Amino acid sequence: MAAPSKSSLAKLGLRAAGVAHDIAHPLSVALLAAQNIEGKGAAQLKASLRRMEKLLQSLRADLRGESSKASSASVDLADLSKDIFAGLKASDQKRVGFKLKGKVKTDAVALHRILENLVLNALRHSDGDVEVTQTHKANQLTLLVNGGATKSKRTKGWGVGLASSHDLAKRLGYALTVDIKPSRSRARLSAPRSAKQ
Repeated sequence: MAAPSKSSLAKLGLRAAGVAHDIAHPLSVALLAAQNIEGKGAAQLKASLRRMEKLLQSLRADLRGESSKASSASVDLADLSKDIFAGLKASDQKRVGFKLKGKVKTDAVALHRILENLVLNALRHSDGDVEVTQTHKANQLTLLVNGGATKSKRTKGWGVGLASSHDLAKRLGYALTVDIKPSRSRARLSAPRSAKQ
């Protein structure tokens, strides 16, 4: 597949800017309205709207050319897990388990997007359960997204979501590798040594 031309990328950027602008106001209204919603599915709706808001903020930052300026804050991995989990469909929640704890100093929005992309890709392209775990070796934090047997013979990646995750990981100074085999899939996200708290 040929790489997109500069003119087509410029047009895409303008279109994305228009979409981001038009979505911002109704999304804010929806977030306010969602605060008063209770009952079945309310938590998932609120989490989904918050996730959309984070994605929109990130998109607008990218369009303003601020994508290389990753912010840095203390991110609670257990809270991040709950946020991602709450945004999943109920059927997907039954297949996903998070075992993350502790804190890491990084860009919260970027790390959320990376992990969410990896989890969604594992759900979409593998059978069985998906487990998100962590390891600490040589004072370095590594987050693992383990999926089941792959649904196809394709073993070179998980599509656009993976490409986006690679780009975000690089900006954060993380190393992202994906190992896909017929029997299982695994994404490994290793933080810089200085990122662990």
